[in-house]
Amino acid sequence: MSGFHPPETPHPVSRRALPQLLLLLVVASVVLSSLALAGVLPAARMATAAALEVGGDAHPLGRLLAPPPARSVIRAADGSVLAVLHGDQDRVVVPLSAVPMTVRDAVLAIEDARFYAHGALDLRGIARAAVADVASGHIRQGGSDLTQQYVKNVVTGDRRSLHRKLVEALDAIQLQRHLSKDQILAAYLNRVYFGDGVYGIAAAAEHYFSRPVGRLTLAQAASLAGTIANPERYRPTGGPVARARRDQVLDRMAAVGFASPARVAAAKRQPLRPRPHREAVHFPYFVDDVTRALLDDHALDRALGPAGSAARRRAVFEGGLRVATTLSPADQHLAEQAVTGRLAGVGLGGALISLDPASGAVVAMVGGRDFASSKVNLATGQGGGGFPPGSSFKVFYLVSALEQGIPASTSFDTASPTTVTAPACPAGYSVHNAEPASPGRIALAQATAESVNTYYAQLMVRVGTANAIRVARRMGITSPLRDYCSLVLGTENVTPLELASAYATLAAGGIHCQPATITRITGPTGRVLFDGRPSCRRVLDPQVAAAAVDILRGVVGPGGTGFRAAIGRPVAGKTGTTTSFADAWFTGFTPQLATSVWVGDPLRQTPMAGQFDGGPVYGGTFPALIFHDYMAAALAAPLRHQHG
Repeated sequence: MSGFHPPETPHPVSRRALPQLLLLLVVASVVLSSLALAGVLPAARMATAAALEVGGDAHPLGRLLAPPPARSVIRAADGSVLAVLHGDQDRVVVPLSAVPMTVRDAVLAIEDARFYAHGALDLRGIARAAVADVASGHIRQGGSDLTQQYVKNVVTGDRRSLHRKLVEALDAIQLQRHLSKDQILAAYLNRVYFGDGVYGIAAAAEHYFSRPVGRLTLAQAASLAGTIANPERYRPTGGPVARARRDQVLDRMAAVGFASPARVAAAKRQPLRPRPHREAVHFPYFVDDVTRALLDDHALDRALGPAGSAARRRAVFEGGLRVATTLSPADQHLAEQAVTGRLAGVGLGGALISLDPASGAVVAMVGGRDFASSKVNLATGQGGGGFPPGSSFKVFYLVSALEQGIPASTSFDTASPTTVTAPACPAGYSVHNAEPASPGRIALAQATAESVNTYYAQLMVRVGTANAIRVARRMGITSPLRDYCSLVLGTENVTPLELASAYATLAAGGIHCQPATITRITGPTGRVLFDGRPSCRRVLDPQVAAAAVDILRGVVGPGGTGFRAAIGRPVAGKTGTTTSFADAWFTGFTPQLATSVWVGDPLRQTPMAGQFDGGPVYGGTFPALIFHDYMAAALAAPLRHQHG
């Protein structure tokens, strides 16, 4: 690698160094000969033959011209960065126009000051390096110009050999036939390594100085330029050695006329104060869900390649994607505050998911207490599988009854316990009421508001569990559901995401929109690879949906099990509680948001018999309160209030 080195006292040529020096001279002569023989033996054929032995069977020119691996960025709906995805190489690819001249000059001064003056090879530099190395008795100057360094980074690596030098020289000649000097410099600046797993000048500026490359000072530019020769030793966080290297670059800039002595002196007086920036992952449960979709969702196969393939993984972690998502950071913060605020010190876990009924866009997702300690997403079921929804599942029997024309005035005796028989339970199914219910016969609206189990068991016989399952499927439940009589009380696992999606169907007047987290994926050139338009279809008659909404509003009204969820504006929903108070739910909606809340012990070890003011945790306690806190704040936002 070329660059400025302090003069040293010449040493006699040692026997050990002599073969290496002869190698350097041979390479220089071979390069010169190759230029002379260009008309007889094309340099491309020579380069390819050498490269096959050095770097494998991929044609080197294709590798040199290919874009380098680049990080992908996941952004929230407001454009803020949620996470950066990358493989072994963390890199931001930028055009040369984004790199200030000061930064370019710093790199050129220490690596190849004559870059724009010489051809593909710096023959003067090669000859000077050979003479200097013979005089010193050591190989101190490799003679490689910036183009050859780029070839070494991409094709040949650090191995010392005649073939490697030959490949670097001949491929450099080939490369300059296809790219201009500016294009080569841009490729080099985007490819070169700066230590700490950071590649490219733009990522290095962010990593070491927490600023974009366009705002680097002269001193910072010199510090990064000096890093290239030995990233582990000279990186800006290297202390006194790094500062000495920075000053060496500054002196070199003055010596070659790239910076005035006054500017250099001022820059050298500045302390070397790196401000390393570690890219944080914001809202990791949501980011993990998006990342899994990028890797495995078949809906993205056309855009990114077959799900689960190596090509798909390269596209996600090396393809420089820009991924726009549905998450609203404002709503997310409100959701997290609602969950942690109500459950702090209680020793229970909680999950919340909220989406836009008109599009299915997930705007907030609380998947657990701490992603670092548990990767299981309680909101989506990823890694877990969901929980029994309890009486929250009654809504599908309610809708099925309305579809079948069963009058809302239909009444049953609510004595507890009650035993019913149906094809799925011919021996009888006995049901108890979980909460006190009005005595005698009551109708559908009151039974729903009070969540009367004995009423819904009898309604189940009239409706048919198979019909309720079909309704649940249309509305958005995807988890396995078995035709058991007990299903009416929510004994099969579902996820908060499924319940929120299903209830959103009612909020949208019977139109179900597929839940979505990704709105757009753009490639590194700006080409749109995926445009995630809402996937919606009508699944319920609007009159049936409206009738169900009217009944579910009673759950949040006075005397309803979900009265604590009331937010001072029309809202509908349903509570759910499972046996032994192992799970507690509240799922509800307005036209703007559908939100499902689950509270329980994720390890399934703590029945919640005494955690709410000394009493049991029902769906109308913590879950309803969390729903209230989140929805009241989220719906108070000016835009939602305006269109509410």
